[in-house]
Amino acid sequence: MPSIGPHIHSCKHLFDHFKLRKRSLQFALVTLGSIITDLENLNVLQNVHWRAESFLQYLLKTDPKYAPLAIGMIMHEEMDKAIDAHYVNPNIPAASQLLKQYNQHQDPQEPHYFLDHIFNVEFMQRESGIIAIAAHAKKRLTDKHVHKIAFHMTQFFGGDKELVFSTIHLFKDFDLAQYLSHDEAAGIYAKFMALKDSLSVNKKPGVFDKIKLALAYFRFMLDNRKHVLKEMTLHASMRFKNNKKAYTIALKSMTRKYRKLSTRYNLAIKQN
Repeated sequence: MPSIGPHIHSCKHLFDHFKLRKRSLQFALVTLGSIITDLENLNVLQNVHWRAESFLQYLLKTDPKYAPLAIGMIMHEEMDKAIDAHYVNPNIPAASQLLKQYNQHQDPQEPHYFLDHIFNVEFMQRESGIIAIAAHAKKRLTDKHVHKIAFHMTQFFGGDKELVFSTIHLFKDFDLAQYLSHDEAAGIYAKFMALKDSLSVNKKPGVFDKIKLALAYFRFMLDNRKHVLKEMTLHASMRFKNNKKAYTIALKSMTRKYRKLSTRYNLAIKQN
């Protein structure tokens, strides 16, 4: 599940560290890239993770203006490696046990998705200032930009351009402030799992897909599970708070990686 808050915050940290300009299209592209890799988790694209540097090479040759998108995707990979190794993987057994306790564990990847969600909830409540930064970055991305991004994503990774375009807008229109409420955060997790089941790399988004998603979420609400998921989220937020060390390791890894990329490809991101 996309850890939107930590990914955007890590991009801010990176731009601050290297004295790069945050109020720019380049920052907006890097932040979008830092979450867009998880289109793979939603079954919108396939084989996206661990191919970001090759995508950077493609963009530098075909459309350098959008190269910062791939930089964000590379930073996403660096964070994933650190967070998975030092936070997610050590907590998988306990998270799996907790999900089973609440009769929630169905998808084999769900303990991983759930820990990503808990990391995001706890992080956003600690770093709520990132909401305004994300909002400004999103305003810099027009429909024209999103169409071009969807074009390049599908040219390189395959998939359906309209489905990618629509899903990017889900990310772009997402209100991070929802994570400040445990009640709303529980609903986000339910919607993610329903959306993941509804979207497919093999079909375009249409009325049937929207109805299917709405019905899936309605069934969830009808089963009166939201209060259970809220309780589970609160329980997990207290139990899995040990993410600060992993995040610090991720930031250091990202800083080293960006320095290497900047030297290797002579990246031209505007400084303050």
